[in-house]
Amino acid sequence: MTPGHTRRVLAGWIVVAAAAAVGCQTNEITSVWQAPDVPSGGFRSVMVIGFARTEDLRKYFESNFARELKEVGVKGISSASVLPEPSKQLTRETVLAWVRDQGVEAVLTTRLIDTDRQTREASVGGDLYSERGPRSWHVPTEEVTFTTYHLETRLYEASSGRLVFRATSATGKPVSPGSVALAVIDAMIDELSERRILAARLP
Repeated sequence: MTPGHTRRVLAGWIVVAAAAAVGCQTNEITSVWQAPDVPSGGFRSVMVIGFARTEDLRKYFESNFARELKEVGVKGISSASVLPEPSKQLTRETVLAWVRDQGVEAVLTTRLIDTDRQTREASVGGDLYSERGPRSWHVPTEEVTFTTYHLETRLYEASSGRLVFRATSATGKPVSPGSVALAVIDAMIDELSERRILAARLP
């Protein structure tokens, strides 16, 4: 392999790495509170309520959360599938009456609590090697807006209506609301399963 070809190959890999760094999604649970007396064995059934800005996004979040719960052995129910009212019109009394009547053990809610947007310079590919020599590396940049979504998830015991778990999370990068929902779902199911709050099958 000639030195020139080696440089072009190396430059190509650096372009790929730079693009991946710009597009990488981050998801972090930023705080967790758990009641000291969560029922032993964990909850086996959960109604999911997503307080979203549109009903389509609510249904997307709830149906995916319910499906992922099923994957770990917990019965998940989308509130939109059984309570057709817009999520903002659902009352505590309506929800608790339904889950108690159906024998559902817990209610999980998730809502957006804050959004941060930052614009900064980021490497965005291009020709990173100048033919003038190895000291002439050129990394093109452009302004990229990074959005971080802060969400709060709560879990209530259906029989008593009391709060047993609360967590906040931050998901960031230039992402769609749908990808934010999926990231939060994965993080919360992992957290609830590891804490044995859900009666989930652990890997």
